[in-house]
Formats: sequence, structure tokens, C-alpha cells
Amino acid sequence: MKTILYLSPHLDDAVFSCSGHIKAEINSGNRAIIATVFTKGDHVHRKKEDLRALKKCGAEHIWLEELDAPFRETFYNSFERIIFGDTKNCTISLVSLIQTVKPDQVIVPLAVGTHIDHRIVFDAATRLMDIDLLFYADRPYSLIQGATELRLNTLGYRATLPPFRDFWESYLDAPYVKTFLTCDLELVKNRLQKIYKLSERNLDYKLISTHLPNKESILCYESQIDAFISEDALTSEEALYWIS
Repeated sequence: MKTILYLSPHLDDAVFSCSGHIKAEINSGNRAIIATVFTKGDHVHRKKEDLRALKKCGAEHIWLEELDAPFRETFYNSFERIIFGDTKNCTISLVSLIQTVKPDQVIVPLAVGTHIDHRIVFDAATRLMDIDLLFYADRPYSLIQGATELRLNTLGYRATLPPFRDFWESYLDAPYVKTFLTCDLELVKNRLQKIYKLSERNLDYKLISTHLPNKESILCYESQIDAFISEDALTSEEALYWIS
């Protein structure tokens, strides 16, 4: 039996992004543990949802009780600051977690969408030594056309991008963008246009596997459904990547 550790920035990210993979590993006789990093804040109800979701798919949980971005700094009071803010003011170490769990493999957010907390977890995971890492395309952000490719390009992996107009139209149609992006609209568009280009580097990456989501687990996060979950999140395949 293998132990698979999934790193989840918030109390839903791992299930939103790889519930099908989690369920498949458990059905194969492996142990699945979801370690959620930013669980400290006004999250009592969300923790109850998380426990219900993990019970549905059969995963164990660890809550690391770091402060969620808006609760640790008032700076993160806007959509624009959360997706473009600097990670230097908050760093985390996952060494103690790895020493405790001793996983055979760690599944990590790629930080598609560039939410500050997702990037912090990505950065911490990529500092780990001698660990078998795979990366999941973070949902709901990866459901935007070209969002995963944009993240890969910013990391130095050459991935084909759709025309910016198609990306931007898909971006504006995302439930979380409609909910949270208001007065920052043009500022966000301009910042995205500046980084929307093919990487000049050509690092290796591979799409390793895809799975259909486990709807029962996802739908347990009732407080997050309207803002984050579209029909695509329940029906389209999840993606796991290997990156060099």
C-alpha cells in the first residue's frame, strides 16, 4: 500500500481539483491523505464541509492551521492583490509534514490562477528534496481556456496559448471572476496581457493522467458552489502533470 499526500491550499482545493484521482487511489488500495494548509480563519462551517467531502471519497485529513490570506494581512483585500501579490511576506515549510507522513508521492497545486496561497504552497513543495512530486491543475482556475498553459509558460514550460481574446472571454465567464472581480477589471486585464506570452525557455512537462471528478465529494462544499463551481467542474476531466 502506498501513501499519497495531497497538498490543498484551502478547504476544498484538492477535492475540487483531483477528487477523481483521490478516489482512484483509494479504490486501488492506497492511502490518501489531504493536508490543507490555510485552514485558520472564519472557517468553522467550511471545516464541516471538508470532513463530509473527505468521508465521501475515503481520504484522511490534516489541517495545518496557517492563516488564510485575507485573515493574515489586510493587504489581500482585493482580487488583484490576491492573484498578483508577492509571496515573500509569507513562507511555509512542509518538511515536518513530510517527515511525519512519509508519503510515497506528493500531489501539489500547480498554482493555476496564481492565487497567493496556492503559489506559497507550490513554492514550498518545490523546495522539498528527494520527493516524488506530481502537480494538479487547480480548479476552478484551470477551467478557464488557456489558464493552465499560461501558468506553465510563466514557470518556463512552453505550452500553446489560445488567442488572448479567447482567454479573456473565458476568464470573464468564470463564476469566481464574476463574483470577485469588480473595480479591478481593467487593471487585471492589463497585468494578464503583459505576461500572456510563450516562454522563452523550454522546460519539460508531461500530462500524466486524467480522471473524471467525484461529484459527491465536490458537492459537499455547499458554501463555495455558487462562487466557484460550474458544470464543467463536475463533468470535465481533471489533470495531473509532471514537471522537470
